[in-house]
Order: sequence, then structure tokens, then C-alpha cells
Amino acid sequence: MRINKPDISVVMCVNKCFKNFIEQSVESILNQTFSNFEFIIVNDGKDNDVEKVILNYKKKDQRIIYKFTRGIGLTASLNYGISFSNSKYIARQDYDDISSLDRLEKQLNFLNQNDQYIFCASKYQKIDENSKILSGNSLLNKFIFNRNKFTKNLIYKNPFVHSSCMFLKSIFYDSGQYNEKFKYSQDYEMWTKMIKLGKFKLLNERLIKLRIHNNSISTLKNKNQRFYSLIIGLKFLFPQIEFDLENLNKDSYIYDLEKKYYSNKNLYNQIIARKYVYLYDEIKTYKILFYSYKIIFNIIKIYLNRPSYILHRVLRNL
Repeated sequence: MRINKPDISVVMCVNKCFKNFIEQSVESILNQTFSNFEFIIVNDGKDNDVEKVILNYKKKDQRIIYKFTRGIGLTASLNYGISFSNSKYIARQDYDDISSLDRLEKQLNFLNQNDQYIFCASKYQKIDENSKILSGNSLLNKFIFNRNKFTKNLIYKNPFVHSSCMFLKSIFYDSGQYNEKFKYSQDYEMWTKMIKLGKFKLLNERLIKLRIHNNSISTLKNKNQRFYSLIIGLKFLFPQIEFDLENLNKDSYIYDLEKKYYSNKNLYNQIIARKYVYLYDEIKTYKILFYSYKIIFNIIKIYLNRPSYILHRVLRNL
């Protein structure tokens, strides 16, 4: 039976039919220990098989709200889906990830019992295409910083898995929604705005299984995500920068930014350092020998906060 006033709106966007992934993901939400939620699923594509899968679940469970868009992209789809929310809290779920069955209950309990917090996420486990847990601890879990210093952490990286996040809808709108200029890493940019309005919490439990596969955005668009992360970190650290967001995808964007702020050495040094670390497939390793000691210092500092990038750079030079 359809609920009238849900506590949580779970929002998922899909644009391709990976049937097995979608089914596991949807069922991990529908079988939650906490049941007073609505499940908004946006089909952002032309794949009729996606619609068949989702509508089949909708027949069985009226908590599902199905919406269709025609290739507007993930960021716009998220904003569109959330616009139909009837709840106090938004929880994200990607179509290929799996939530633990008590995820919503634990996150909702924390937020309800700690009203100074506007956002909570959790740790995670990585799984492969066959849902097998991958060996070893994730770097994102291993190199967790002081949980009370997320503002500092966000200068360098997004410490949260999008599928593990739950937040107040009112704060989401107060922060201006997901910025549709950011086709990728829209969650990272969103958190840099929201954290100015309240406290964040990372629960010390693994409540999400993050699927690693060849068709995931993090695999197919890794370089794009790194570029956007570079820009978001700078934008958060230096709010005085005038970013031309209309031309974010321009090939010369970083070079133009360097020229524009060449006279501001503090900012210029940060741009060069971040370009070296984040765009490691474009900047030759030996370049560091020609940088000033201040740029090298910034590079080392960024690497300490993004240790996985050291490994990426080393592997690319083997």
C-alpha cells in the first residue's frame, strides 16, 4: 500500500540496462528493515529494457515512483528526481551498488537523534561484476581523515561514496541543488556547498557495496572526474576565483586559468600543483624538477591527502 508521507526519498538514476545490477540494487532498497520511504527511479535513456525492469518492480511495490527523461545526464536527472520528493531526507543509490538491509534505518536514526547534523555517509566494500567482495581495504576507507575535519578534507578530495549518502532535502535546496555545469563529480561539488550550512558525519560501518566494473562512470570517465575534482577543490579553497563554468569542457581550460592568475603566486602555485597531481596522465613526471620549491611543497601536500594518486603515477611510468 502506498504511503502518504515518507521519511526518506531514495533516488536512483539509470541510463543503460545492466539488468542484474539494477535488480540487485533495487531489491537491496525494497527489502530494507526501515520501510517508510519512497523510491524515485529516473530512467534517463532510450533503453526500453530499463523501463520494463523498473515497471515490473513498481507493479509489486507502490513505493516506487518511476520517471522518464531523454538523455539529460546524471546531474540533471538527479535534480529532476529529487524535485518529486515528498520527504525530509534524501538518500542516494546508484543502479550498480548494493545497500545493506539496515542502511536506511541506521542513517535515519543517526540524523534524527543528532539534529546538528545535516548529512551522513558510511564506509563501503568494493565488489566486482559478480558481486564478489574484492580483497584488500579500499584506499578511501583506509585513508580516512579526522571525521570532524571534513571541511579540510574536501579541499583535496571527495571522502564520501555517493551511494552511501543521506542528507536533509531542505539543506540540499538551500545549497542550490546539484550544479548541472558539473557533468561528473556533481556530488563532490554539492558537498562543498552543503558543508557550509551544517555538520557532516561518516558512520563507522560499511553500509554500501560499491560495484567496480568496466561500464561504471568511475571507470569510463575517470579522467573527467579527476578534472572536475581539480576544479571543485580549487573552487572550494579559493572562492574568489572567477570560474567560467560554461566552458568547463574546453581543452585549454586549465591553461587559461593559469594565465589568468599568473600574478597571484599562491593561487598559481596551487593550480600547477593540482594539475600535476590530478592530471597525471598529461603531465610528465620529470616536470617536477623544474618547479619552484613552493609548487613542489604543494604537490607533496596534495599527495599526502590523495595517496592513491602516487600509485597511479608510478604505475603509468612502469
